Amino acid sequence: MGSILKVCLDPSKFSNIRAALHQRQALHHTHPALPRPQPPLGPLARLLLRLGHTSSTATGAAVARASHFGYAEGTAHGIAPRAHLAMYKVLWEADDYGGAMSDVLAGMDRAVSDGVDVMSLSLGFDHSPLYGDVIAVAALSAVEWGVVVVCAAGYDGSRNSTYNGAPWIVTVGAGTVDRSTSAVLRLGDGAVLEGLSYYPVSVYIADKPLYYGGGLACPRRNARANRWTALTWLVVLCDEYIDIFEQFDELNRTSAAAGIFLSDPMFLDLEDYTIPSVVLHGVEAKHVRAYAMRTARNATV
Repeated sequence: MGSILKVCLDPSKFSNIRAALHQRQALHHTHPALPRPQPPLGPLARLLLRLGHTSSTATGAAVARASHFGYAEGTAHGIAPRAHLAMYKVLWEADDYGGAMSDVLAGMDRAVSDGVDVMSLSLGFDHSPLYGDVIAVAALSAVEWGVVVVCAAGYDGSRNSTYNGAPWIVTVGAGTVDRSTSAVLRLGDGAVLEGLSYYPVSVYIADKPLYYGGGLACPRRNARANRWTALTWLVVLCDEYIDIFEQFDELNRTSAAAGIFLSDPMFLDLEDYTIPSVVLHGVEAKHVRAYAMRTARNATV
């Protein structure tokens, strides 16, 4: 990137931001009555919501002993922590008008003029042919000037797919990591199973009776399971008969020691783990279910 720009707008909160610009000319031209944005929503390019994480991923400084509530502790930093960051605000979610393609084009044109080396766009409009796609056309021009253009995947196309038809654009998206935050479950028959757990506190629970309600999934307030107090300090096994988030909510109202959930853990987050618990699926789920049914009241963990 070239010399420091002389039009920075309050970059004091970020030491490596060289420019924080906004483009909103098209919206004001087509909607002259549109009110001018006031802080904290504008006109600065520093967004309070959403896309701030892309900045830290790109240029975030090193943070020692970073962890996910104790999991995966280490030093976290961006891909290029010594790089300088220029922000161009081209969309305005705070109002009812959304954004204009020409404002995005103006931002991309200014970025090329400022001499950026990499341009990242986490945004998209409705699909159109490449010759009518403003971002694709502007990206091609930027590439001709030696700028690497990176666009987010998944902002267009069919569900659960990635889409980007311009071969000169580098398409990126979120992915998984080769590690898991796991918990170990040892059953009364000696079997040791490993499942997923984001419970933020390290706990050790042993020699507890295992309660399995069968078709009731987690115990509920009904004729067959009306006394939650009977679950005090038990480990409760919840099956896939109702939504897992409802199961977490109901089990949290009991005095159970822990929960074992037989479900797909894909969409669970840290805040869902309100009590010590582990989520099992596949072979492990079948094993613990069979054990609970086979041993009935003598099941322990």
